Amino acid sequence: MAMMRTSITMEDDLLEQATRIAEELEISRSRVIAIAMREFIERRRNSRTLDALNKAYADELDSDEQQFLRAATISLGRIAEA
Repeated sequence: MAMMRTSITMEDDLLEQATRIAEELEISRSRVIAIAMREFIERRRNSRTLDALNKAYADELDSDEQQFLRAATISLGRIAEA
């Protein structure tokens, strides 16, 4: 995977927490930030998928559609909450 160097600005306490986590896990601070960004992006993607499903099924649903929506909501809800 290609890597790109960047400069970011964040609150001191947030950077200190990232530094502590990096030391605990014995990984770079950059890796901690990359992991956090990936998780945030994935949760956002899952949340948008869930919103799209909710919007698509907002009208009157037949029983098969209701069962599918319940299962999808539970599954995607767990992912989005993680």
